[in-house]
Amino acid sequence: LRTIGLADKPIHADESVHAWKVGQLLATGEHRYDPAEYHGPTLHYLGAIASLIAGERTSVDIGIGTLRVVPAIAGVALVFVTLCMSGMIGRGGALAAAGFTATSTLLVYYSRHFIQEQLFVLFTAAAWLAGFLAFKSGKRRWAILSGVSFGLVVATKETWLLVAAAGLVGLVAIAWL
Repeated sequence: LRTIGLADKPIHADESVHAWKVGQLLATGEHRYDPAEYHGPTLHYLGAIASLIAGERTSVDIGIGTLRVVPAIAGVALVFVTLCMSGMIGRGGALAAAGFTATSTLLVYYSRHFIQEQLFVLFTAAAWLAGFLAFKSGKRRWAILSGVSFGLVVATKETWLLVAAAGLVGLVAIAWL
């Protein structure tokens, strides 16, 4: 659902801006963050890696299908992260959530555009899962993975503040209950 015909539909304005940023990154090796105009650099760096793997070394070479692979992979990874949440929500809940994640119209739709949303959701889910595993197991590696994942959330979009606030409210509610 996420990878078929990625280059077949026209590119939209946000995708063209992100592709331009990837082209600049490939040309100069630098990413200039402008909080007033753009989101964080994770999409652009991952797009540059995908382009280099595909042999697309300049902005003229970059194909939108190559760039759209990045959020498509993130969308598939989100299904697997959701499956791994059985310790949090039970086996049946994780299977149902993974099924809904795999077939959700919106999640599939956004997985097929070169925009930050799928990365943002994936990194958020990974941070919560790894944090839960760190809490349950007491293992440092899960705490580190949670911190790295949340760092990627912050580096992806400025709306991480809303996610952090909602997470704090959720944690307070869990502690209270």
